[in-house]
Amino acid sequence: MLLQLFKDIFIGQLPKAGIFFSILVLSACGSSSTALNFDLTTTNATITAGESTTLTATFNGGTATIDNGVGVVISGEAVTVSPDVTTTYELTVTIAEGVSETTSLTITVLPAPLISSFTAEQISIETGSRTTLTAVFSNGTATITGIGSVESGVAVTVSPTENITYELIVSN
Repeated sequence: MLLQLFKDIFIGQLPKAGIFFSILVLSACGSSSTALNFDLTTTNATITAGESTTLTATFNGGTATIDNGVGVVISGEAVTVSPDVTTTYELTVTIAEGVSETTSLTITVLPAPLISSFTAEQISIETGSRTTLTAVFSNGTATITGIGSVESGVAVTVSPTENITYELIVSN
């Protein structure tokens, strides 16, 4: 039907030199044969609460939007997102013919590490004496400088030979 319409319009007429016509062939259901290539990527699919990451949409035509408050995006330009909880972002690309496609990407948000306490049984000892350090933490793994990995709530015995400061580092 569509091809017949173009045949009827242009019959007996030749286009002028340098003018080209493009005919989009539609199927009976209205979809087009136009290829749409698109993708949604991130710099970091897992972040800690309070951190940011970027989303980059790449597509070869049309317009694109990302949901969850991001809005209209430009192909190849990164946008920064800071979700509070694990969030799935959906990219919708619409081409001029009205055909749209979607893809999605999930950003996993881990709870921030929490240090409840870091205590020493005795904060001042004589050379050769011992004391214990106890770290209580959650949402991550921990190390104490000069000691190594520690478990939450488990005392570690230390016997320093000089003044030293121990630092607790918790990360997820």
